Amino acid sequence: MHLQEEIGEFQKALTSENKIGTVLPVIEVGNSIPGRRVVAVLERLAKTRGLHRIITTDNRTEFTSRAVDEWAYRNGVKFIVLGMEDAPEVIDSCMAAGASGYLLKWTAGKDLIKAVETVRRGLTYVPDRRAG
Repeated sequence: MHLQEEIGEFQKALTSENKIGTVLPVIEVGNSIPGRRVVAVLERLAKTRGLHRIITTDNRTEFTSRAVDEWAYRNGVKFIVLGMEDAPEVIDSCMAAGASGYLLKWTAGKDLIKAVETVRRGLTYVPDRRAG
């Protein structure tokens, strides 16, 4: 999910890419992209590219909506949130919304594999709160 400014208004663009940087053929643009629109995009991707079992995302409300949480549950998909805030209430909020893991963006390169392996085993992954 990327936020860009265009013609004086904030526009949201939902795009998709895999971890090796290949952009997948999907884009959804609008002033608002509610959870049910995110679900429609995920459904299209699932039909054309297959269903990924673990998806990384930011912590925007589009991905913490009930519609996306229900879709993920029905399809056995886990989300790992990439966030910039390490405040416990932010992390707890993402986990309560259905995320299976939370990574800090500045440590994601080093911790991504560990997080994916942890979530794949059915556990949750959060940053070490004793650090810092």
